[in-house]
Amino acid sequence: MDMIPGDAANDASSPKTSPDRLEELADNYPELHARIVVNPACPEGLRQWILSLGSSEVRRAWEQHQGAQQPPGGAMTPAAGPVPPRPGVPPRSGVPSQPGVPPQPMAQPKRSGGPRAILVVVLVLVALFMLYQCAYGVLTTLSDTSHSGNAADTQDPSAGDLVSPAPDDAVEAFWIQSPSQNISCELHDDIVGCSVAERYYAEAGQEDCSQSLFSIGVADGWASLSCGNDFIGSADGVLITLDYGSSAANDTFACTSRESGMTCWNQVTGSGFTVSRTEYTVF
Repeated sequence: MDMIPGDAANDASSPKTSPDRLEELADNYPELHARIVVNPACPEGLRQWILSLGSSEVRRAWEQHQGAQQPPGGAMTPAAGPVPPRPGVPPRSGVPSQPGVPPQPMAQPKRSGGPRAILVVVLVLVALFMLYQCAYGVLTTLSDTSHSGNAADTQDPSAGDLVSPAPDDAVEAFWIQSPSQNISCELHDDIVGCSVAERYYAEAGQEDCSQSLFSIGVADGWASLSCGNDFIGSADGVLITLDYGSSAANDTFACTSRESGMTCWNQVTGSGFTVSRTEYTVF
């Protein structure tokens, strides 16, 4: 016989021992079965299983315990007979389930939403995709519009969108004068202007400048008087004489010299002016 720990023997007899502890002792120490079956704390299912093992010592201990519990002259309660094992069920290695307690069904996993849940997920994904497509389209349109506007603002006038382009034989020049040297002009990137020395505008009823030179210019709007500004070329007075019938131009402005006067204009807008000794006009 194996040595039984003292606490195991005490627990087998103590009515304060828990059913789980008694089941553990019954599995590990068959020598304590006689103590366990008479322990008031022993579950009935465990007691029946121990008695079904057929130990004469255990049965004798149980019968003596039953006899001690009967009042004098009372009939002894017969000991429970062996509990035959169920067919196809292996002998118990642990503690049998308690009589009268139905077996608990296995917990079934919760069902997911099934096809309906999948459909909802698909619809949500489709809605998000459509929302993304709409947002992307709006942003793309705004971006294209912005780029188009910037391109229009910074477009090179030489790209072909000129309302009144210079003649093909126009020379590139910045400071020019008429063959009579009475009219001088300057072609800048943002304005073209001319100054006239001898003129008779007051006699013709036109507004004149009070300065010694009459000046007029055109930028990106209509031509207008520019009194006080002298368009007489470089500091050293070097001017290119533009023969009658010849033209000069830069990327934005152009001038053509004729016997009737000097005509200058904005190639992009078409606005300009013509000056001569006797009169000036704007267009």
